[in-house]
Amino acid sequence: MKTTKRVLSIALALLLGLAVLAPMASAADDPNAPVITKQPCNPYNRSATLFLQAGNAFHLEVEAALPEGSQGTLSYAWYDYNWQPGDTSPPVATGASVDIHTTEDTVIAGGVRLSFATIIDYCVVATNTWLDDEQVQQSASRRSDIVQVRLFLDYGAAISRHWEDATKDGISAFLKNMPLTMLYIGGGLFGILGCKFVVFMYHLYEKYVAA
Repeated sequence: MKTTKRVLSIALALLLGLAVLAPMASAADDPNAPVITKQPCNPYNRSATLFLQAGNAFHLEVEAALPEGSQGTLSYAWYDYNWQPGDTSPPVATGASVDIHTTEDTVIAGGVRLSFATIIDYCVVATNTWLDDEQVQQSASRRSDIVQVRLFLDYGAAISRHWEDATKDGISAFLKNMPLTMLYIGGGLFGILGCKFVVFMYHLYEKYVAA
């Protein structure tokens, strides 16, 4: 009896798993979904990771094609996170070729305060829209690979933020906790230098080694 119940439980779990995975598989393999012929990448067109100072803009583009035999229309929506089917957040940009603008607030809101850096995942969703035989609009989408952007604050903004943190409780508290405060500021500045060094070496590599 126990064996029968166990077998039935396993069978039920398998059926539920297939029921959950089936829509995901059909969405990914939809024959009407666009075919991405060139995945988005950084401006150097070599890597899926981009090192960037906050406040600068960067360029992304994707190439996609309609599936064979389709007469639909392609559209594109860019997201600044790992988009998944069913997400309803508005895109940060539209079009096959876009310029993404960054701000220092993006780093401050999403990054680690000590290093003043954050990582953002960008992707694009290509959608094919068409009218079926009943003249009802249909659509199918496919998501691109992820482009990872490592975003850093510049010296001035980082030092300003450190000073704000150090003096937020007043100058008297700043003086009272001087040793700890100086250690905090020193650690932060060391982190900034490290970020700058990474960006510098990255651009040297792109210019002289990977060229």
